[in-house]
Amino acid sequence: MSSIPVFAWTASANNASLAAALCNFAAATITKAPLANALNCTIPSAETTGTILRHAHDLQLFLAKRDRDILYKYELNRPGNIIFLVIFTLIASFNLFMAFRSKQKWYNICFITGFVLEQVGFIGRVLGFMDNQKTMYYAMQSLCLTVAPAFIMAGIYFLFAQSVAVHGRQYSLLKPMWYSYFFISADILSILIQATGGALLSDGGKSQEKWGDIIMFVGILIQIVAITIFLFFWFIFLGRTFFHDRDSIPAHCSYRKKSALNYIKLLLNVPSAREYKLGHLDAFYNPKYQSIRFRTLYSYYPLALSVAVILVYIRCLYRVVELKMGFDGYLMSHEVYLFVLDSVFIALTGFVFIPFHPMFVFGRDNVLTKKDIQESDNSIPQQFVFHEGNVDREKDFAFAAERREEVLLRTLL
Repeated sequence: MSSIPVFAWTASANNASLAAALCNFAAATITKAPLANALNCTIPSAETTGTILRHAHDLQLFLAKRDRDILYKYELNRPGNIIFLVIFTLIASFNLFMAFRSKQKWYNICFITGFVLEQVGFIGRVLGFMDNQKTMYYAMQSLCLTVAPAFIMAGIYFLFAQSVAVHGRQYSLLKPMWYSYFFISADILSILIQATGGALLSDGGKSQEKWGDIIMFVGILIQIVAITIFLFFWFIFLGRTFFHDRDSIPAHCSYRKKSALNYIKLLLNVPSAREYKLGHLDAFYNPKYQSIRFRTLYSYYPLALSVAVILVYIRCLYRVVELKMGFDGYLMSHEVYLFVLDSVFIALTGFVFIPFHPMFVFGRDNVLTKKDIQESDNSIPQQFVFHEGNVDREKDFAFAAERREEVLLRTLL
């Protein structure tokens, strides 16, 4: 009875399924030997079959150990990582350039920090091309790409407070600066926790790696909770700017009806909605910042902020699921999801704030500082008082009509 040659397995083998197939083949030849003899077929000897089984088992152990030792769980995609490095370098450079032109200090600091961290993260991944086993490169990309969105959100939180001041305190559930205090504090806590997790990952030990994943998971979870609460307050605020004064708007205006469709139209700033906001609603907003509200970009500003926050929110949800699945999970072991569900969303957020940079939206000299926001909280103009009764209602209509004529005239000019 003849036998087959024994294969010499080397480290070049890269498919664990091959070893499993060999094990199944060897087992099948033993169980089906009588059938093979009946068909006058040649089968391996028992000694050869045993050798195949041993080598296949050794190959499985080798491949499993090799996969555990690889930090990235995949071969880094060179074109993809280089493309995102270039994209985030451009976005970071734009924000750095704008820092010298605009006076939005807090926004500039937060966005520059956030996108520079994205840039550094992809520098770490590109360096990983040369040595994908170097822990420093891995920790560099892991920590930077994880915490970067927290800095971006910190800038957006302050923009929310500015928006409250531009429209009026009566439209907000909380005082405008409270949003900054609460959400930025949550962001700082999230960053510190994620940084602690990243430090444990950089240690390189298996036990530290496990705890690093858990701690980073908690940090991102805190960030998601904060963004969820933020979205609640944000959309409530927008709804109030749209419908709070509807009882003082003439009955023939269709947008005074509180409905989801009108909400969406007003948020999207369709032409009829824009005319309604400038011709009717603006009469009830803070007159101090009317010049800002009449800027074309500001009409689309709430939509831009909403899109940006939702993009970051989806990215954070992906990160939570990824860390929940673990270091050996499906998402962590497939680079395409990092590109599609993380980097693309953060890059889009950066692109949103290129045309909607606060300097372009508010104007170079219209800078709302912390002091301005606090002053808008303490003073409510007379026209913001909500009247009751027919006489006062008539006053509201007359006042709104007067302001509406002014607005329409300015629009035509």
